[in-house]
Amino acid sequence: MIDIEKLIKKLPLIKDWINDTLSKHKKEAKLIKDFDFGHLHLYFSDKLLSTTKAIELKTGRIPKPSLSKMGLSEFSNFENRDDDGITYNDMYFIKSKRFHDESIHFHELIHVIQWKYYGFDKFLLAIAEEILKYKYGKGPLEFMAYKHQDFFECLEAYDAEKEVHSELNKLKIDILSQADILLGI
Repeated sequence: MIDIEKLIKKLPLIKDWINDTLSKHKKEAKLIKDFDFGHLHLYFSDKLLSTTKAIELKTGRIPKPSLSKMGLSEFSNFENRDDDGITYNDMYFIKSKRFHDESIHFHELIHVIQWKYYGFDKFLLAIAEEILKYKYGKGPLEFMAYKHQDFFECLEAYDAEKEVHSELNKLKIDILSQADILLGI
């Protein structure tokens, strides 16, 4: 069971960590529209590609907040997972070994759409539920990103933003209805 009230109280700490991390890496960030990718424009709007940025992580692990140190030890598996990429709002990190792989950028762009759809707080709550409730890749948000990435790899062009919005409109995430009550939304 997820302690929603505890999670909501920790949101400011998590948001501060994310904002600080993005600020520290701002100079390294590259707009997606400036990449020499041949297919992303077939799936995403110019607006999304012109406002989303990627950061190449040349050494070390993908940056993640120390949730355990924030009193959220139930997220230690997430903290310790060695991912190739992660999205924070409209910016994402990708390890060097995958940085020029258009497919992983596609995947992270799906997460950017999800962040924009839910907003900062609600996305963090939704992804927290997913991390605690499902095995990696099996939760609805991550599954959606992998599913669309598979479509992309088949090179069947479609409006990914529209499709993801349609799927998000139908998606029920338990924690969000409970959080709306606690947040007074």
